[in-house]
Amino acid sequence: MGKKRLIENIFPLDLISDETRKEKDGRPPLFGIHHWWNRTPLTLARAMVLAALLPEDFPLNEFQSLMGLEESKVTGSDENSTQKLEKPQKRAYNHNLTKEEVQRLKSIYQEDLGVDRPLILDPFSGAGSIPFESLKIGCDVLSGDYSPLACLIQQATIEYPARYSKKLWLDLDETFKNIIKEAFDSLKEFYPQNNGQDVATYLHAWVVRCPECGFQNPLVSQWWLAKRRKKRIYLDYTIHKDQIKFTINNEGTPPQGNISGGEAQCLKCNETLSGNYILREIMQNEDEMLLATVTLGENGKKYSLPTSEDLKAMEKAREISKDIDDYIHIQDLLPLDEIPDDIRGKNNVKPYLKYWHKLLNPRQKILFSNLIESIKEYSDSEKSDYQNNNSRKSNSTYRASVTEEADYTRAVITYLAFMVGKHINRNCRSTRYNRKLENITGTVSQPGIPLLWDHTETNPFVTSSGSLTVIKDEILKGLEYSENSILKSSNILKSSIPNPSVNGLKSSMHNPGKGGLETSIHNPGTSGLKIRNESILQSSFKSPLIVTHIPYRDDVQYAEMSDFFYVFEKSALGCCSDLPSESPKTEDLSISGIRSTEYFNYLFQESLQKLHSLLTDEGLLVLYFQPENFKSWKHLLGVLLESGFKITALWPIHTQEPRNPILADFASFKSSLIVVARKSNVNPERKDNTYGVRKSNNNSTVNHNNKCEIFSIENLVKKVDPESLESRIKEFWDYGLRGTDLTISLAGYILSQDDDISGEIPSIKRARDKETNPNNGNLNLVDLLTVSQQKIMHWVLNQFTTEYEDMDTPTRFYLFCRLSGLDGMSVDTANLILKTLDMNLETIKRAGFIKMIKKGRKKGLKILQFHERLDINIEYQIDAAHIALNLYEMVGISKVQSFLKKNPDKNYVNIISTLSKIGFKDLEQELSEGIINSRDIVEKSIRDSLI
Repeated sequence: MGKKRLIENIFPLDLISDETRKEKDGRPPLFGIHHWWNRTPLTLARAMVLAALLPEDFPLNEFQSLMGLEESKVTGSDENSTQKLEKPQKRAYNHNLTKEEVQRLKSIYQEDLGVDRPLILDPFSGAGSIPFESLKIGCDVLSGDYSPLACLIQQATIEYPARYSKKLWLDLDETFKNIIKEAFDSLKEFYPQNNGQDVATYLHAWVVRCPECGFQNPLVSQWWLAKRRKKRIYLDYTIHKDQIKFTINNEGTPPQGNISGGEAQCLKCNETLSGNYILREIMQNEDEMLLATVTLGENGKKYSLPTSEDLKAMEKAREISKDIDDYIHIQDLLPLDEIPDDIRGKNNVKPYLKYWHKLLNPRQKILFSNLIESIKEYSDSEKSDYQNNNSRKSNSTYRASVTEEADYTRAVITYLAFMVGKHINRNCRSTRYNRKLENITGTVSQPGIPLLWDHTETNPFVTSSGSLTVIKDEILKGLEYSENSILKSSNILKSSIPNPSVNGLKSSMHNPGKGGLETSIHNPGTSGLKIRNESILQSSFKSPLIVTHIPYRDDVQYAEMSDFFYVFEKSALGCCSDLPSESPKTEDLSISGIRSTEYFNYLFQESLQKLHSLLTDEGLLVLYFQPENFKSWKHLLGVLLESGFKITALWPIHTQEPRNPILADFASFKSSLIVVARKSNVNPERKDNTYGVRKSNNNSTVNHNNKCEIFSIENLVKKVDPESLESRIKEFWDYGLRGTDLTISLAGYILSQDDDISGEIPSIKRARDKETNPNNGNLNLVDLLTVSQQKIMHWVLNQFTTEYEDMDTPTRFYLFCRLSGLDGMSVDTANLILKTLDMNLETIKRAGFIKMIKKGRKKGLKILQFHERLDINIEYQIDAAHIALNLYEMVGISKVQSFLKKNPDKNYVNIISTLSKIGFKDLEQELSEGIINSRDIVEKSIRDSLI
């Protein structure tokens, strides 16, 4: 991997960003097998791996073809420009390589890398997007993750489809149907119809007794049932004595909710119910009230009050639930584990409902214990069958046969357990009813696991979102998708991954009694995959290419949140004794009650230093990173440099379409970043286990001030050949990069030019050093981006204008923004551009051609074209150009001549000429082009006036 790769040279940002956004909207069927947070989009995963494997001069159109995307040439003077793409015939994530394409890749790998099946390491593999796509393009994969749930998901999405193919789908389809039918036959009395219609959803509220008047209060945050533009239905109530009576209305306005901010008001006497009182009442009594039902009619969803049959079914469920509580616990049908502390959310469920099983109301307890018991019975039955069927075989043959059949049974049970987990996500006390969409919001789609005052319950046996039948279909579609993708590749690929017993890849994590999971696929004719349930700090893998999506800070509390699924699914997976009882939490890369910010920073640095040790000396690291803000990716780059890496490329990726196009470029600093790096020539620093003191590899304390003298921004830029820098800007520009995308990408190129860069970037370190040595040369990311922006501005203005040095700075700002397509931008971007011109935001506000925009907490500005400005006074050169454009639009060229005779300045014509070169058609560009077509007349008027 020592040779420069395509991803270090160019990366099709617009293409991949656009396709990734479409993928999120379309949701690949693979993701329906199980929920996972912040999945790496499949399109992006394949693009990163493929671009990291291909040589730097690999034809971009062929890369796009391998990605399943079609190239389209941009019409115009530069016919080689590739900025926009035709809409693909099908989404890129559905693209599978042909036999010819695979053979072509194998030849390239062999010729360029010396192997026909490269080895990829993903130590933060999550649900397995990167391993999945790596296998599809002919790679072997070493996949690791700290979460046992993540590893189970990878088995279900990659390993089992590859090992068992269509047989698994057929057996699973039948088993799903049998278990769902058995559950329906046993429990249908608990889900009566409402006036002849199936109930899809039940709407409940917690009930708290008023300490003043004794009234049983439903706690309702809002009384709306449906709140759509053409469908507005709400629940109203009246109170007679101690009874509350409900009605359903579609006219007028609903009453206000009686709980907000944790405090409630008694509906009868208006007494305030404190948060602590409500907490005690719910903990002790767990009283709920069924408010309404949602039924499925021919004309959509209908809202009804609960019938007497509904209320009887609920009461019967309460009685039976009490009777079978001991049996449920003895048989381990529901988890007895405590909910972890510090689960995020506005109203954390833990203080109210201490244990996971208390997320279920009595009817839900009966349902899930029934499903899990059926899964266990299936497991026991299959185990008995294969033991009896193989009883007459020799010991070695018996063991091999039983092991193979046990593995297959475990595969089937994994999907059955996933059905339980997926359904509980849509059917527990922490699910919310979305009044605008009229559907249930899954528990884990919220920031944490909240206690919801009014919450929902799903009928598991109807065909609606979140029901067992729908979940069955989602899992089977995902399984079929994986089979089609993996098997189409594996039929023409052969694994070369080394045998773990030979290569010594067994981890000490898998000590007897400590749990864990390790699995491999090494079947002849199939791709090579090894999945390990371990922390990166325990990993012993070594690879020439690491591609991974690294978690960060407040991203998701993966360990705590995954337990929501894992503890219930583990009950169903009782046969899998090698699984840990709960998700390990100590080394999870997130901040929680047991992991402070300081501890996270320590783990983060240790993880990146471990990545350094796992990468071969000539290897390549590709990190996909979703920062919270600009400071987050400053931190990432700083720790990378400290850990002994050299940045070779930075690529911002926009995986979400900004709702406000004015603030579109805000995503460059806030959404996603691909960082490409190699090992540098500087030894990485180490920290001791108190995560406080920074140490070098020989355990001597590092002198930061001495180290910082190694480089500075000025020295770094001096090392970059000016012609190479301008050539790189032109290449990025011709490709279509603009705004902060271009700035960040060029910063990556500048960083790639120095083998000796190492040091901190974080602003804390910068502030500390300024106190003791204000002139130190420590690398600062803001300085780096400013230098990048300066180089870009010089190139753009020099490319499209003449004698721009004679133009005033507000005019330069305006022209640069228009040429770059930055008609709207965030304040961060504006400040970066203004800094290169020694201007500030207040100055440009007074120039008259910007309008400040605010969207929530985000601030941005809009560039006003000539026709959007009122009362233009000539203070800057751009003002005169705008007046000329106004005159040309209203009267014609003669008025422009007269105006320029009175206001002679050759720069006015240069400015209008520059506006005519904007790379897209709009009114300002077209009128400027009209004036320039009469340039000789206009310039003569200016010359005559000057004489």
